[in-house]
Amino acid sequence: MVCNRISLCIYDSDYNADYYNCTVQDKRPPHVLLASMGIALFSSMWISNVAAPVLCYSIVQPILRTLDSDDPLCAALVMGIAMASNIGGMTSPIASPQNIFAIERMSMDGNPPSWLKWFAISLPTS
Repeated sequence: MVCNRISLCIYDSDYNADYYNCTVQDKRPPHVLLASMGIALFSSMWISNVAAPVLCYSIVQPILRTLDSDDPLCAALVMGIAMASNIGGMTSPIASPQNIFAIERMSMDGNPPSWLKWFAISLPTS
């Protein structure tokens, strides 16, 4: 439901529709924060962990426009997306260039780690 709400906000902001649907003040901000962090974490696992926050910031931009600049949810959304993208970048071998170097160092004996082994190591540590 939160993702649908964000999609509607993007649609409304593109066509200058009513911003009443995009207000978050009475709509459970922890759920909005958790959903945006979940999207950032999952997307940064499969695309670059540098590109994922840019994508997620474009999703929450209509929400940020409707809030006051001193609202704590603004800072929480920005920092939450950054932190979730950082964590998601550690979990997948293709998420960041550092992971490729780590796989190279782990495979010096001729046995590169499989995806399952990588996830078994990276998920608990991240």
